[in-house]
Amino acid sequence: MCLQGANLDQYKLIRQAILNGKNQVASKEIEQLLIDRPEDKEVWRLLAEFGERVYRRDICSQAYKKILELDQNDLHAIIGLGMVEVHRGNRAAALGLAERALKLSPSSPWLLDGLATLFTGCDEASRALALFENAARLLPDNPAILYNLATSQRMNGQFIEAEDRLNQVIKLRPQDADAYYVRASLRQQTLENNHVDEIKTAINRKDINVKDKIKLYFAAAKELEDLEDYSQSFQYLEKGCDLQRNSMDYDALGDVETIDKIITHHNVEGLSINNSNSNEKSSYENSEPIFVFGLPRSGTTLVERIIASHSQVFAAGELNAFPQAAVNLVNIREGRHFSKQEFVQQSLHIDPFELGKAYLAGTRPQTGHTPHFVDKLPLNYLYAGLIRRALPNAKMIVLIREPMDSCYAMYKMLFTGAYPFTYNLRDLALYYSAWRRLIKHWQKVLGNALLVVKYEELVNHQETISRRILDHCGLSWEEQCLHFYQNDATVTTASACQVRSPIYGTSVGKWRNYEKELQPLKLELTKHGVLQ
Repeated sequence: MCLQGANLDQYKLIRQAILNGKNQVASKEIEQLLIDRPEDKEVWRLLAEFGERVYRRDICSQAYKKILELDQNDLHAIIGLGMVEVHRGNRAAALGLAERALKLSPSSPWLLDGLATLFTGCDEASRALALFENAARLLPDNPAILYNLATSQRMNGQFIEAEDRLNQVIKLRPQDADAYYVRASLRQQTLENNHVDEIKTAINRKDINVKDKIKLYFAAAKELEDLEDYSQSFQYLEKGCDLQRNSMDYDALGDVETIDKIITHHNVEGLSINNSNSNEKSSYENSEPIFVFGLPRSGTTLVERIIASHSQVFAAGELNAFPQAAVNLVNIREGRHFSKQEFVQQSLHIDPFELGKAYLAGTRPQTGHTPHFVDKLPLNYLYAGLIRRALPNAKMIVLIREPMDSCYAMYKMLFTGAYPFTYNLRDLALYYSAWRRLIKHWQKVLGNALLVVKYEELVNHQETISRRILDHCGLSWEEQCLHFYQNDATVTTASACQVRSPIYGTSVGKWRNYEKELQPLKLELTKHGVLQ
């Protein structure tokens, strides 16, 4: 439908209301338009934009599906619906929509950029790269498209190219905090070649908001640490962490209580509970998954790369498939949503066969083309008992790192929407001590089904520990597993740069550069019995 005169002006006003957060005004106007023009796909597009603004995926899904009823080849709607499925954890549906959009040969730079973002969300970063490159060729001076290209180049191991693109972004948009933050992570900064002064200048800009200032503080801290200016590095890091923590409504005690409930209820007796349904099968017999989990920055990506360098293994990345399957089955069974702590007990009544089946289905079509795949979602440590119950033939590996190194490595990392306990030293100590209790619990409950790998031992005895890992997974030894850094598979986590180099020991004992600054952490860990 061609937009004309009054219609176009009205749509512009509604879009402005959405952007300005005038949700009630926008909602009322869109509701009336849907009554007046129910077959106008641009009205439904407004509804989708409104849904995105208020974080209502159900509204977005409804709107995009209606657009596709009116025009099955609407690329914007196909890509938009695909992103909804990504956020819902439905990767198979999302990838199907991405393939559908690709067949329609998008030519607009924004559609290319959107489709590339969708492929990235489907863990297809290698396929996304060419689409981002095409978008950047069409709009070579657009900072948003250049930034997306740079992050894709980083995932694909093109670090020099990524830094060049980010330099372009910063030249075009000097206030772009994300660009400074990602650029700092691409390499080891040197006295001759760093961006510290540039970052400090950006911090003092008047058009930088608190959210952006946090990213700039973390960028400055990282580069100053590279330059071995540890005192100044920690000053910036502490400022960034304090601002981030103050922006969040979070109580670490809630997470600790959830962990303690898992320890109480997910014991040998609890995990043996069976549904009274006589048709229930005891478990799902499948040996494909290899679960690698642990706290963030503990070496999980490194172990994933070692295992996935084997000819029979595929690195599936951080899949949300198991938690999603468990939550869905609990909600369906009971007909309502539960709090995290309520979920702990309710999850014991899930049919383990159905849980294993739902999990495997949730990993498709990304998995299934190799005998085994690695699921590297760190938070699967909360679900280890359920994993064992549903998938007894799956392999599980947990990474443990020296407490002070582990906590400092998390403290200096700015995570996106996860791990809220990492921005305060007291929260960190509290959560870490609960996590260690949980891992000791799993060792008792799961026995040899769970392999514990100490990060420091892997660094110091790479081949010995690598052989132990492969043996635990039931895999024969292959020499290329020692040369994991030559694996050209994409990496989407914060370890994207490190795992493309041989194992190095510089991260062991790194916290000692901040012994004075981290004394409060050390005292808290000692109080909780983690340190002697």
